[in-house]
Amino acid sequence: MLNAETTKQPLLASIKHSLIYLSLIPFVAAILVVWISYHRINDFRSNQIDISTSVVNSVAHETSRVVAVQNKLLNIFVENERYYIKKYVSEPDSEIFEEILTKKMKYYFPDYFTFTVVDEFGNLIAEDYDGYIGEICLRDIKDYVKTGHQHIQVHPNPFIYHVDVITKIDRNKKDGYFFASFAATNFSRLLKLSSPINQSLMLINTERKDLIEVVEDGARAILKRDSFILTADESSRILFSKPVQGTHWRLVSISDKNVFYNYNHSVVVIGIIIVFIFILSSAFMAVTLCRAEKIRISSEQAKEEMFSLFSHELRSPLNSIYGAVQLLEFNCDQYSFDEDTKVIISDAVANSEHMILLINDLLDMQKLESGKMSFHFEKVELNTVIIESISLNARFADMHHVSVLFEPQHDITLTLDKQRFSQVLTNLLSNAIKYSPENETVIVKTAVERGNAVISVIDHGPGVNEDIQDTLFEKFAQSKSSLTKRVGGTGLGLSIVKSIVEEHRGHIRFKSVPGEGSEFIVKIPLIS
Repeated sequence: MLNAETTKQPLLASIKHSLIYLSLIPFVAAILVVWISYHRINDFRSNQIDISTSVVNSVAHETSRVVAVQNKLLNIFVENERYYIKKYVSEPDSEIFEEILTKKMKYYFPDYFTFTVVDEFGNLIAEDYDGYIGEICLRDIKDYVKTGHQHIQVHPNPFIYHVDVITKIDRNKKDGYFFASFAATNFSRLLKLSSPINQSLMLINTERKDLIEVVEDGARAILKRDSFILTADESSRILFSKPVQGTHWRLVSISDKNVFYNYNHSVVVIGIIIVFIFILSSAFMAVTLCRAEKIRISSEQAKEEMFSLFSHELRSPLNSIYGAVQLLEFNCDQYSFDEDTKVIISDAVANSEHMILLINDLLDMQKLESGKMSFHFEKVELNTVIIESISLNARFADMHHVSVLFEPQHDITLTLDKQRFSQVLTNLLSNAIKYSPENETVIVKTAVERGNAVISVIDHGPGVNEDIQDTLFEKFAQSKSSLTKRVGGTGLGLSIVKSIVEEHRGHIRFKSVPGEGSEFIVKIPLIS
């Protein structure tokens, strides 16, 4: 019997191996999660940059176009209304022409802030009593008069932050210039409509480093902050920027403050949850496997104990019983037993023999399955092994009134375990004899075919029933036919035969014709 210490050692070893393998699951999962998370974070940043690049390129082009359109529209206005503008230039103190131009400007440009006219030197012709035109506006006018280039930028003003547009009144510079200021609403509206999710668009002045000009809600005056200069944090969050043609602006796209942090945090949290789930699953599997392994080892030990019982507690007494009843059967006439007693003794002999055969087959199958059956291979003459096996089964053949014929084709030398291969032949011969009709002959043939020794055992019995052909070499495979029940058997013989043949690197198959007999064919590789 196995003691507790013997039970504990294989259990601990098995649990140790299970835990090693199960610990690899969360480890591999963690590596995969880290790899996937890293790529997801990078892909998200790349995707945001791609979106920003596409939007900024498009909006920068559109902003430049808006500036060009405002210039063009102001030129059209000056051309259409040149008569009233010149009247205003000639009579700057006249309120009539100022009112006319004011109404026409509102009609043409609903978002305009103010207008005025200047002479060829950039000096105001009409007095700015309201103070709408600041020093920066006057400076831009002077620059335009000198260079002919406009300085598009946002002008601060107590009333409204605006953008100036200047154009000639006529081709002749002496007629002066028409000056108009517009709210930055067109630009802010464009930024707001185009702004991607999780990003903000801004127009930045390139002359004054990082000075905010226009945001999505309007000019910088609407921002509630101490400084209109981009902070270091905002500068670090710029995804893409591009100069706006025809202006002193640079369009930038700035990511929302926590968008990458929040996304990265969510990816990391999800990754940790996934790894934790794998850890819990592995722990649960480990506990389950430990329990299952404990049950399996207990079952194995129970099976070992059972086979130990078969080997020591059953087989030895059965051999004694078998010997005793065999002796009684042999001396029936001497003891003058009646016919009924003789039948009982004969049944006892048959049943004892069947039980011994069953126990031997069970023990052999257990050894094969557990890998404990030892094989001692040596070079032997195949014909010699076959002749010896036929001789061992001669008495069994006589009892069934069947003869065995050996037809060797070659002298064949094989590397075999002589005892185990003899067991294969004995099983095949005994089956062929049992199922052969009286006065029939079982034929054993040998041949060499494609580097293999071929042994065929042929009988002329009823053949293998169709209900068992697919499972013939499995354990406890027996047909339901009345003949099989009458002949009997353990259902383990052919399964043992198959295992032993495979240990010899060979294989076994059969051919059967119902009503004509069966042929079992064993192939074993020749000595190289």
